[in-house]
Amino acid sequence: FQFSSNEIKPALDSFGTSDIGANFINYLFVITSGVQCVTIGFSYAITPIFMVEEFGISTTVVGIILAAGGVGGSLFSISVTLSKRGQSFLKTHFPSPYNIFAALGGVAISAFFATIPVFPVYVIGLMCLIAFNDFGSVVLSDINGTITSSKAYGTIGPLGQVARRGFDVITAITGPVLFGILPRLPYFVAGSVTL
Repeated sequence: FQFSSNEIKPALDSFGTSDIGANFINYLFVITSGVQCVTIGFSYAITPIFMVEEFGISTTVVGIILAAGGVGGSLFSISVTLSKRGQSFLKTHFPSPYNIFAALGGVAISAFFATIPVFPVYVIGLMCLIAFNDFGSVVLSDINGTITSSKAYGTIGPLGQVARRGFDVITAITGPVLFGILPRLPYFVAGSVTL
């Protein structure tokens, strides 16, 4: 494919940017991106062993459930943020910045659902957690990109990813430790931190 600058410029101009440099709000969203990873990090760190030990589910089924959650989360994010119907719903019911509150609230509530010791409820909680987490990632990136100048986003965007990976490492280390204390403790911690 070969594109001329005449074709690319209109596409790039459709993305909103601001002349405002990085500020406290941007860094707050960076930290929020990291904190959001606590929930998903704990989920991926302990879900396989949790489902095997707590519910006697085979590792094959665990893999299928996690894969379905990832696909479902991506489809949910795409349908809500990219379709006309989804965009209309968001603008009407959860305009920015309330959409981030809805996403993080959904993550927290889903984490608490995952503590209920009934397998179908746990799976629903886990699937919703993954879906709201994916949606939250999209919303956080969108908000930060919209309120930040292109130059400042060159720092803020990567810093958000560093925060996410840093919290992923922390949860990968602490998730199994918390699970050893109480199997549902990582979900309680994740839901509480996300709130």
